[in-house]
Amino acid sequence: MKCSSAELQKLLRQLQDDEAMLAAKEKKSFIFNAAVGEDVEAVRPEYNLIQHSTEVAELQYKIRILKHALNVFNNTTVLEDFDMTIDQALVALPQLRYRQTMLREMIGRQPIERVNSYGAGRSALIDYRYINYNMDDAKKLYEEITDQIAALQLAIDEANLQQVIDVNIGDEPVGKVYMPKAEDASE
Repeated sequence: MKCSSAELQKLLRQLQDDEAMLAAKEKKSFIFNAAVGEDVEAVRPEYNLIQHSTEVAELQYKIRILKHALNVFNNTTVLEDFDMTIDQALVALPQLRYRQTMLREMIGRQPIERVNSYGAGRSALIDYRYINYNMDDAKKLYEEITDQIAALQLAIDEANLQQVIDVNIGDEPVGKVYMPKAEDASE
């Protein structure tokens, strides 16, 4: 199957939702209550452990394959304008956002602020807090980082939408992960 990273992520979310729904269904079905004197078979929910385990294993296999394909894509796709992979960009974005937050706080300050001191040890002296940086530099850096975040996010989005990933989720799970065999199923 060939798809974009964005399409692959959408499919991955769907499979993860399906897995969560199967888990919720199993929790409601693998045990049940019946009142004394009630026909147990009449209230028994439909549940087959082997069949359910097979469905879960198949979903988990597909999720593993898709996550791996996405990881390979993120680790090998270079964002040319930034000379970094998507994986590196996904680390850089929170770093840049943290710095952006610090700079936003800095440019929101007044050059001189009166410090109020309340409490038992209150002094008759008035304290002032002074900035220890050039406000114009802080504004300039804030704008540069804000622009860089937007450009980096756009580059990631373009790669996720435009580049094609070839992934084969197939029908047969591989590896040494438990997968029930059809002949194990019992009614």
